[in-house]
Amino acid sequence: MRPTLVRWLPLQERYAGQTSLLYADPPYNTQDAGFPYKNGYKHSTWAAMVNQILPIGRTCCEQGVTSWAIDDTEPGLLRSMLDEAFGIVNFAGTVAVEVNPAGQNIRDNVPARSHDYFHIYANSIENSEMQLRTLTADEEKQYKLSSDDGAFIWDNLRRRGGNSRPSDRPKQYFPLYASLTPPRVELSPFPGSTEIFPIDPKGEQRIWRNNRDGVVRDLASGRISVISKAGRMEVVKKSFMPEGKKWKTIWTDSRYSATSHGTKLLLDMILAPRFPYPKSLPSCLTA
Repeated sequence: MRPTLVRWLPLQERYAGQTSLLYADPPYNTQDAGFPYKNGYKHSTWAAMVNQILPIGRTCCEQGVTSWAIDDTEPGLLRSMLDEAFGIVNFAGTVAVEVNPAGQNIRDNVPARSHDYFHIYANSIENSEMQLRTLTADEEKQYKLSSDDGAFIWDNLRRRGGNSRPSDRPKQYFPLYASLTPPRVELSPFPGSTEIFPIDPKGEQRIWRNNRDGVVRDLASGRISVISKAGRMEVVKKSFMPEGKKWKTIWTDSRYSATSHGTKLLLDMILAPRFPYPKSLPSCLTA
């Protein structure tokens, strides 16, 4: 326990209240951890060590976010301790990271373990701002159309998924009137128009993504149109390319492999014997 605490104390003395992001990688509570356990007290000994560094981590990152790495030996215990230290309302999420794509075949009759976790907490979730990830090249290619407001795609104005039925939002179920030549959509009938309700291809009643006031605004700005798709007239709305997207809670990119981007990196630097269980550098930077 002492070496870990000794390494953390200088952080508190030098960086208290000055960091916006802290990545913490406490020793995993495995047979290789090297703790001087007392008989029958394996969990409490490990918990005591972590409990010593938790306040230091919070002091260093008073206005920011902390990310705590752990494997599947103690994720529940660490989560409980972090909930108590930071407050459950400041829990941002748990990310599962595929660190060993091949899987570890350590024990018989159990799955090959291939992932670790990051428990992410903010000191104040209300005052924190998530950094979005950049779009991939394939995601950017989806936005093939352009306007003065930026690249966009036509997306169906009909809502799908949860809370998409008239009983959920009655004010968003109403008819629109449209014609294909030329493309025109109105809230009231006009000569040659077709009445369109938000009915999906299966015949299920849905709702529009906008209420009437929203439709009026989007019609005025030219953001609503009509297309023909699979023999149906579909009312569509411009969906502009976002600046970024939220990170998901499962990371499977090959760059997060600890073998390819951790161990191999240290081997190239002739440092592997000194650091037998390295993390992937990209996973640390992303976390």
